[in-house]
Amino acid sequence: MTNLLSIKTILDTPSLKTKIISGKASIHNPVQWAHVCELKDPTLWLSKNDLLMTTGIGIPISEKEQRAYIQKLSKAQLSGIMIGENMEAPEDISTLCDEAEKLQFPVLITQYGVPFAAVTKLIIDANNLIHIQRNNLITTLYEYARTELHQRDLIKFIKGLEDLIQISIYLIDQASHENWHVDLPQIPLQFNTALQSLLSHSQTIPSLIKKIELDPEKILYNFPLNTHDCELVIISPYLDYALLHHIGALISLVLEKNSSRYYRELRNNADFIEDIIHQRISDFTINKRLKEHGMNFSEMRALHLSLKPQTDYEQILFRKKIMALFHTNKEKKHAIALINESDIPQILPLFTAIGISNIVNTPNKIIAGLQEAKLALEKTTPQNPTLYYADLTDSHSLLPNNIQELQNLFEMTLGKLREQDSTRGTKYLQTLTIFLKNDKAWETSAKQLHIHRQTLIYRIQKIEELLNRDINSTNDCAEIWFALKAANILEITSLE
Repeated sequence: MTNLLSIKTILDTPSLKTKIISGKASIHNPVQWAHVCELKDPTLWLSKNDLLMTTGIGIPISEKEQRAYIQKLSKAQLSGIMIGENMEAPEDISTLCDEAEKLQFPVLITQYGVPFAAVTKLIIDANNLIHIQRNNLITTLYEYARTELHQRDLIKFIKGLEDLIQISIYLIDQASHENWHVDLPQIPLQFNTALQSLLSHSQTIPSLIKKIELDPEKILYNFPLNTHDCELVIISPYLDYALLHHIGALISLVLEKNSSRYYRELRNNADFIEDIIHQRISDFTINKRLKEHGMNFSEMRALHLSLKPQTDYEQILFRKKIMALFHTNKEKKHAIALINESDIPQILPLFTAIGISNIVNTPNKIIAGLQEAKLALEKTTPQNPTLYYADLTDSHSLLPNNIQELQNLFEMTLGKLREQDSTRGTKYLQTLTIFLKNDKAWETSAKQLHIHRQTLIYRIQKIEELLNRDINSTNDCAEIWFALKAANILEITSLE
């Protein structure tokens, strides 16, 4: 897209017969508009990137005032000053030119007889061209989006935008300013340095488009998108702000569509794991679907994961493009997953603690693998937050170190309750679990079980008879509690 007209454009236009006598280093200054003003302080009537055109009437004679005059124009960020040759300017403007050179502020001289209106016409024609180009490009952008929005590949869509407009596009995280998506290219070091400088000196206004000039032909633009804590970085020649917003809107739309697809897939995967746990699907179907997800039984493990608070795991998994099946339970603050061993390292920093099973070789070993992972998670510590089931040889936990011993502990201690519940339809195991979870609080437990307090007393007495244990005995209560923790890991009952 054509840049704004610049001082160089005016100098390169033969019909304007204009030359530069000071501030040559700034010939690429953009010229948004040109305005004739003969007042002593033209900055009251001109804006940033405007070119001051004058016959010289307002230029002061004294050296001190000439310096002050040019300093004021430079401070107002005008594009430059164009003076009509042999008109009303003082004979000696050398001090003005010297000060302009120090400030790198362009001073132009236009031959007598060249109307200032010719400069204005040049700017109008340039702006009209920019307007036409912008509208054509916006139309092309939305035509591209209409045909390509079905793309499941975010990277290909952005690459297509880059090729269409001849720009470079990067996405960064709003907080960390790191690469937003694992598949997107990293910002080159020289551009990243400029970006960090821009961010450190910018005011924190969410809707503001920030920019920094990298060289006369290249600008870095940065602004936040209204989705996914994401910021857009564009490196290109001059781009109209309206066009920038259209680009941002299209990328936001693609992010939403791609993330929505991924989130739906995550939820389908969660349902799939539920079907496996409750044995609602065949081993053949499990095997087929796991292969479709890139799961390899020769290296697949089951994981139990402790969630970090206030963390958007769906977005993190989408951005890291992790190939795994996840089922999160935010209320219980944990998740379970099936994942290839090679992908485990990239998820380790995402969770507070992780328990990892042995290799799950076949579909019928998935449930056992989840139990192994849960036991490993139970034995993690702040000092050792990641544990493999195979490494459970020494632990601070009083629970057994393998699934078979857990099953034995439960059967020896609470097996009679499960048998009674199964044959008689009682709810003794549930009652005991809730009663001990509530620290033997009668009223609270009865209310949670939706029964009368006296009914709860009767049930606990029956439980004590069946188990031949006294619930008020510290020794007996401890044995029962550890058996319930074993049942929790084996998914027989829940202490969470």
